[in-house]
Amino acid sequence: MTARASFALVLLAGLVATGCRPEPVSPENGASAEPAAPAAEPPENADPGLSGFRARGNEPFWALELDALALAWRPMDGGERVFSHLVHETLPQGHRVSGSLDGGALELEIENRLCRDSMSGMPYPQHVRVKVDGREYQGCGGEAISLLSASGWLVAQVFGTPVSNDPPTLNFTVDGRAQGFAGCNTWMAGTRLTGEGLAFDRAASTMMACPDRHMAQERAFLDALATITRHDFDEAGQLLLKSGDNTVIVASPVAVAGAAQHH
Repeated sequence: MTARASFALVLLAGLVATGCRPEPVSPENGASAEPAAPAAEPPENADPGLSGFRARGNEPFWALELDALALAWRPMDGGERVFSHLVHETLPQGHRVSGSLDGGALELEIENRLCRDSMSGMPYPQHVRVKVDGREYQGCGGEAISLLSASGWLVAQVFGTPVSNDPPTLNFTVDGRAQGFAGCNTWMAGTRLTGEGLAFDRAASTMMACPDRHMAQERAFLDALATITRHDFDEAGQLLLKSGDNTVIVASPVAVAGAAQHH
C-alpha cells in the first residue's frame, strides 16, 4: 500500500470515529439533485371530516373507504377498485363524491340521517347511496360509536320504571369505555361495540353508602347494564339500551334532558 493510500484510510477512520459523515449531495453544496415530486393535493371542496369515512351494505355485501385522494370500493366477491380524480360537492344534508378509474365511474352520496344496518339493526350516523358503473347500492356510513360518544346521557327509565332524584348518567368514549354516575356512586366499565351489538363489561364503582332508595336505584341500573346486548334510538333521539328486543334503559341526551328540567 502506498503512503498516500495509507493516509487516506487513516483519515476516513478518524472521520467515522468522531461522528463525521460526508455532506450529502444537495443544491446548497453546489451539486445537482433530482427535484422532489410535488405532493398530491386534495380536491377542491373536500371535507376534512370525511377522510377515513367508511360505509358498508348488504345483499350483496360491499364496503368502501374514502380518504383525501381516493375512494376504495370493496365488493365482498373480490375485485377491489380504487377510484381517484375525486370531485366533492356539498349537499343540503350531506355530501356527494364522484371518482373515475379506467373509464369506470363511482358516485357516493352521504346523507346525514340515522341509518340502521339491514341485517343487524346497528344504528349508524349516515345513510349512503353508491352508484358503480350504473349499478346502485344502499347502506350505512360513519362509525356507530360516534352516535354514542357525541353526547352524555341522562337515564330516564330502568326496567320500565322512571328514575327518581339523582338519575344515573352514561358517557361513552371512542376508545371503548363508558362511565358515569350510578345514583350514589360513580361507575366505569369497558364496552364491546361490534357490527352485531353492544355489551358492557362488569361495572366497577366507588363504595360510598347512600339512603336505601338511592342504593336500590343504583343497583337496578348496574344490573340493567349487565344485560345489554344492543342499542337503538327513538324518534325523539333518546338512547334505548336493549336486552334482545326488550328496552331496559332509556336515556336522553344531556342537553335535551337538561332543557326539559328547566321548564
